[in-house]
Amino acid sequence: MKFRIKVGDTVEIVRGSRNRNPDMVEKRRGRVLRVDLVADRLIVEAHNMRIRNLKKSQQHPNGGRLEIEAPISISNVLVVTEGGDAIAVRRAARNETGNVVAKTTSES
Repeated sequence: MKFRIKVGDTVEIVRGSRNRNPDMVEKRRGRVLRVDLVADRLIVEAHNMRIRNLKKSQQHPNGGRLEIEAPISISNVLVVTEGGDAIAVRRAARNETGNVVAKTTSES
């Protein structure tokens, strides 16, 4: 059975332009908002933020700036288990209740 990341799963971002600071000790974790399995990309809540400038229009009379989450590759994240451990997607499985757990060697 192939493991798939679902909306609502918690992931830890391990690679990317925002993770190049060696002094950063906090783990960058977030909830998955959207998954695109065709492009192997996902959108994580409040991570990989991009700014889009809005032109003046009837909906936005003064124009403005819109901050939105940009997609990141599935290969750049680890899935967080119920115990709080981050594991690779290929080593993850779901238990009977649907929670993410680490796959044991007998389940391979």
